[in-house]
Amino acid sequence: MNVERHVLLADDDMDDQMLFKEAFNSCNTGMSLKTVNDGGAVVRYITTSEHHPSLIVLDYNMPFLSGADVLVTLCQMGINSVPIVMLSTSGHNSEECLRLGASAYFIKPERIVDFQRMTKEILAFARS
Repeated sequence: MNVERHVLLADDDMDDQMLFKEAFNSCNTGMSLKTVNDGGAVVRYITTSEHHPSLIVLDYNMPFLSGADVLVTLCQMGINSVPIVMLSTSGHNSEECLRLGASAYFIKPERIVDFQRMTKEILAFARS
């Protein structure tokens, strides 16, 4: 069976979603991108999806469940094989997220060219 590899992005900021999508598409990874707007949607997606994503990218500050809350929830659900990368506008929560199991923590850049560079680095965490 050929399972489509995909990345799950959770970010409530539509501008940041758009930037990530553009950078993702320019990387030509052969993976698809699924987006959701909050942490609760990540948990629903994981529990109802037939196939887990190759990578989960979480914004730290989201409504309903923060990125850290999602990390804890996924760990409690036994979702350990999917790399999870955190995004935030500041580095204040990086140690907490890494301790909770995040594979990496990135600060959202201001410039588009830096956003593209960051996205390439993030995609390197995707499992095959």
